[in-house]
Amino acid sequence: MKTKSFDWSQPQRQPMAALIIIVLKTAWDVIKRLWPIVLIILFRSRQSDDASDGMDKYEIIAIVFAVATLIGGIFNYIFFRFYIQDNDLVIKKGWLKKETILIPLQKIQAVQLEQPPLHQVLEVIKLKIDTAGSSKTEVTIEALGVQMAKELQLQLKTTETIDSSDIRTIEERTRAELIPVHTLSMKDLFRLSLSSNHIEAFFILLSFSFAIYENLRRVNLELTSDAEGMMQASTTTALYLFIVVVLILVFIISTLRVFLNFYDFSVFQSNDGFRIKSGLLNVKERLVKHRKTQFISWKANWIRKLMDIWIFKFHIAGGEGGSKMNVQVPFSHNQTLNLLTDVYHPVPSLPGEESIKIHPSYVIRRILIQGLLPASVLVFIFWFIWYEQAFWIYLYPAFVGIHSWLFQRKFKAWKLDESLFIKKGILGEEFVLINWYKLQTVVLQQSIYQRKKGLATVVINSASGALKLPYIPLKKAQELTNYALYKVEKENKPWL
Repeated sequence: MKTKSFDWSQPQRQPMAALIIIVLKTAWDVIKRLWPIVLIILFRSRQSDDASDGMDKYEIIAIVFAVATLIGGIFNYIFFRFYIQDNDLVIKKGWLKKETILIPLQKIQAVQLEQPPLHQVLEVIKLKIDTAGSSKTEVTIEALGVQMAKELQLQLKTTETIDSSDIRTIEERTRAELIPVHTLSMKDLFRLSLSSNHIEAFFILLSFSFAIYENLRRVNLELTSDAEGMMQASTTTALYLFIVVVLILVFIISTLRVFLNFYDFSVFQSNDGFRIKSGLLNVKERLVKHRKTQFISWKANWIRKLMDIWIFKFHIAGGEGGSKMNVQVPFSHNQTLNLLTDVYHPVPSLPGEESIKIHPSYVIRRILIQGLLPASVLVFIFWFIWYEQAFWIYLYPAFVGIHSWLFQRKFKAWKLDESLFIKKGILGEEFVLINWYKLQTVVLQQSIYQRKKGLATVVINSASGALKLPYIPLKKAQELTNYALYKVEKENKPWL
C-alpha cells in the first residue's frame, strides 16, 4: 500500500489539529499577558457596593483583548501557507499584515522536530527551521502530520529535490543509513539530573518570585503589607525552614527538568551527520550535519567529573553564545567521546607538545579592573545606607581573584598541525577543539598594559562564536596568529 506523497511546489496548509494548538497557545499567551489584570480583578479591594454590579473596566479590557487575540490566532491559521519553489522555502502568513518569508534551502542550518504532550495526543509534529542569520528560530510550523513533517524535513535538509513518489522508500533509506552510536542509560540519566546546575535554577526561581511579588505589590498593597508583617514576626527558625524548603524545591525542579529533557536520549550516525532524539513530554529530534559543525567541546563541572558525566557540544554555524543551534550530548565513556569526535577530528594525544599558558598578570589585572574598581564604587554609594556594613562588598574582589586564579592555572592551549586544542575550566574542566579551516578571522589584541608586559590576547572567530586566548606571551600570540592565517589560506576545504 502506497503512502501519501506531497507536491511541495503547491501551497500546503497545516492540518485541523494545528487550529486547536494555535487557539490553545494563543489563549495561554493571553493569560501570560493579562495576568496582572487578573490579579487586579481577584485581589483588589472594592471600596463601594456599586463595584460588584456588572463588569468594570478591567474585566471589559480583559475580555475584549482575549477575544481579539483568539480571533487573530484563528485567522493566522487560515492564512498560513508554505511551499518550495526554485530551491527556496516560501512561507506566507498574516491576514491584516501579510508577510512572505523566503529561505534558500542551502541557508537552512537545522530542521528540528518536536512533539510536546498536546502534539503527541493529536498525532502531529512541530517543525522548527533555523538559519545562521538569527539568534532565534526563523520559522515555526506549529503542527504537521507525522509523515508530512518527516518528508518535509528531508526535503529541507538537501538542496536537491527528493523523489517522493513513495515516502516509504525515503524513510527506509534514511533508517538504513542510521547507525546507533550512543544511548544514555537510566543510571547515567539519573546522575546527569542530580548533578545539574541547581544554583542557576535557584536564581531563576528567585527572580521569578520577586517579579510575582512586585506585581502583587502594585496590584494590592494591603495584601503584600500583611505578608511583610508576617515575615517580620516570624522566628529565625521559621526563616531557615523556609530557605531549606526553597532549596529542596529548586533541587527537585532542576533535576526533573534535566531528566525530562534527556529522557530516552539516543544518537544515530548517518553518512552526513548525527540524528539526535530525546525527551519524555516534549520529544525532540535534530539532525546535526558534519559540515555545519564549526568546532566541538566537552565539559563537566566538578560533581559531574567525579561521576564521569560529561556534556559534549556540537557548535553549529550560526549558534553563537550557546544558542538554539548548538546541540548537547551527555556521555560517560571514552569510547563514546571518540565516536563523536572522530568525524570532526580525533582527540589529540599530546606527548611532548608545548602548551600555551596565560601569564599570571591576568589574575592581577582582573582583580584590579573587574574586582576592586567596581567594589570601591559600590562601597562609596552604599556607605550612606549601610555604613560599616558596606565593606562586606570587598569580598567580591576576593571572589574575582580566586575565580581568575583557577582559570589561569587550568588554561592551556596547543597549536597542532590541523587544529587548535584548548583545555580550561574553574572547578570543572572543558576541552575545545577547532580545525584551522573552520576559522573566519583571527585577531591579535594588545592593551597598553599588555604592550609593556610583552603580552597579547588572541581572538579566534568562527561561524559559531569566538574563542579567546587572553594574556599569552606576545611571541606565542604572533606565531599562533600567523600559523592560523597560513592554514586558512592553504586549506581548500569548505568551512560550511
